Amino acid sequence: MVTADLAADLRERIAAKQIICVVGAGVAAASARPDSGTEPVLWPRLVESGVRWVRALHPELPPGWVDDRLRALASDDVDDLLAVASQVASKLGAPDGGEYAEWLHRSVGALEVGDATLIQALGALEVPIVTTNYDHLLEKVLHREAISWRNEAAVDRILRGDSSAILHLHGHYSEPESVVLGLWEYAGLVDNEHTQAVMRALGMAKSLLFVGFGAGLRDPNFRQFLRWARKVSWTMPYRHYRLARASEAAAIRRDHDPAERVMVLSYGERYEDLAPFVRALAPREPAAPTPIVPEKTSATLLDLSPPPAERERWDELASLERELDGRMVGEFTLLEVLVTAAAEHADWSKRSARNLMATLARTAANLVNAAELDDVYWWLVVFGVLRFSGIDRWWRKKRDWEHSVDFAEIAPRGKQLLARLAGAA
Repeated sequence: MVTADLAADLRERIAAKQIICVVGAGVAAASARPDSGTEPVLWPRLVESGVRWVRALHPELPPGWVDDRLRALASDDVDDLLAVASQVASKLGAPDGGEYAEWLHRSVGALEVGDATLIQALGALEVPIVTTNYDHLLEKVLHREAISWRNEAAVDRILRGDSSAILHLHGHYSEPESVVLGLWEYAGLVDNEHTQAVMRALGMAKSLLFVGFGAGLRDPNFRQFLRWARKVSWTMPYRHYRLARASEAAAIRRDHDPAERVMVLSYGERYEDLAPFVRALAPREPAAPTPIVPEKTSATLLDLSPPPAERERWDELASLERELDGRMVGEFTLLEVLVTAAAEHADWSKRSARNLMATLARTAANLVNAAELDDVYWWLVVFGVLRFSGIDRWWRKKRDWEHSVDFAEIAPRGKQLLARLAGAA
């Protein structure tokens, strides 16, 4: 009898570079050094530290002000927590007040790495990492750059696979204006078209692996994302994954509508089991074949294998072909549609995105209809064959491709793929 082996599927997705790891506060809690301060690790405790910071700055506040806010922070209602966070942010002068920046620096910014095991295991997966955390623990261990959601150009480079930086979906403490703390900040993030476009592109182009999340997936940003996922993911064959402790897995499964396609995997009975579980998901290097050593000669032996850069480029294109071959548009795969267009020109090195789109419209007319052609363009953007600057402009225009093509270009790896497809046609 055939059954679904979710853990094996997740390992296969990771090995195929089809996973984006989304890191939550649980990873920071497992990694921070206890004596560097534990208040900022989990979001409610960070807000609690902000409440006490406000009280110290404003002794004129009513005597019960702190206790009232702490009772709200103990609530299971995310809106109660966000309301307190909004008050803290307001009274500290967010988003650009000096006191707000100082509080973030002294709380989140003071965290130091205590146990790097879990973060190292995440790095060993060799997949893109995005996080809702405000701290710098991931960057310290993995030696990567931190990018906040406000840096649209840098975010686009991550989306295209041109950067290994870590994307901070809810901001980074070193950029106080980017920190999404309370209701007003979340409202700005939810209304930010570029960020929402990026999240949807991530969720459609890859499978998401949520690590270190408790109630964090109930915040307004993820609530909106999951509502969108329920509309588009139900008919898709690809799954998302969320890791949970065995005793919490059943309750977390109930948090997700089946239409979201989020599969909950138990990593073990104890929090300490998470790092070994993640480490076991990492791709294993195939055993190197025993080399055949030729007879000795007086001449120096030459290594005739392709250089690493060429092997990496070949692997990337092969992976891109598999991605395109797995995406149906109408009755054809996206790769089949692209092959039809690629055959029109032998040399794509000087061709523009407008030329590619016009070629698609002409040569794919017998394969897809006009509405499906819009989907072809969208998926080519998602998979990085086309590259768009000013992503907020075209997203706001509801897929106005005729306008958006004016500031589009074919990505370098897209040109390589088109050249290869043209040569094989």
